[in-house]
Amino acid sequence: MITNNWEEILPTNIQEFDKVTPKGYIFQVVDISEYSSNNGKGKLWRIKFDFDDNSALKNYCQRLYEALGRWPNEGTKYLTQQNQGYMKYFIDIIEKSNDVKINVIPGQKLELSQFKGLKFAGQLGYTEYEKDGKVKKGLEIRGFYDVKDVDNIPIPDVKLIDGSFMNYEEYKKKFGEYTKECLQLSMDVDNPNNNQLSSVNVPGSEDDDYPFF
Repeated sequence: MITNNWEEILPTNIQEFDKVTPKGYIFQVVDISEYSSNNGKGKLWRIKFDFDDNSALKNYCQRLYEALGRWPNEGTKYLTQQNQGYMKYFIDIIEKSNDVKINVIPGQKLELSQFKGLKFAGQLGYTEYEKDGKVKKGLEIRGFYDVKDVDNIPIPDVKLIDGSFMNYEEYKKKFGEYTKECLQLSMDVDNPNNNQLSSVNVPGSEDDDYPFF
């Protein structure tokens, strides 16, 4: 079906999205929302982010969303409130990267709108997963960093389907590069049922049961 806003939609060449590779980038928070997990993990934060406005990849995730109909995995991070230490680490990184103070009041709900537009550095890396009996790979954010350290963020090892890791350069030599790697995980909407993928950043519907850090 052709949408009602057809005249407003910009033509998008899917080849434009073959640009993101594993390394460190500066991102800006687009939105943080909170909801309850369906698998007993309690309250979650879903952090949506895009590449920094000063980056050549500005609006990359937004354009992927417009092309594919869902926010891409490489622009999403899920945090469980059961891991308060990691949430606090994320807040510390946001404060250092933006020279701001997030208003956190113990015992009260955090106002998540404080984060919108704030920057952080993130490390993107490849993770293998299984889909339709085939091993595929997709980009996920591995960690948060102060924006001042973005040039020193190492390229992370590739997390293999069996839970082990392989050096990125060795992986490329052995398996070669896929085309449109960054789209692979974004377009696959089923959550892989593989307990070894403990760090996969939710390559599926937000209502599925997710693995977490």
